[in-house]
Amino acid sequence: MTQSGSQIIVGAGVSGKQENSFWERWRKVAQYERRNEKATVKVNTLYQKYEQQVMPHDRKMGDTRCRWLRHLMSFLDSKELKRKDRQLLFEYVDEQLSQMQDF
Repeated sequence: MTQSGSQIIVGAGVSGKQENSFWERWRKVAQYERRNEKATVKVNTLYQKYEQQVMPHDRKMGDTRCRWLRHLMSFLDSKELKRKDRQLLFEYVDEQLSQMQDF
């Protein structure tokens, strides 16, 4: 027994306009995938440049800032500071620490 009429024909019953619309959308998907791949390469390149050029300076700046804040914090227990000055210093240190945390 043969089943000659049981072949599946891809695209049967689809109009030419629908098929063109499908292939146009498929072309756009491929185009967007290529664009995304190029963007990924650009992001990776930029990050590598950041790691090589900026990050070492960024770390030095962060270390310097930490030492400066540690020095300022040593004055918070000082009995020579008036209450208002101590409060201002505390607020400044707190603000700087918050900025460093966000960075």
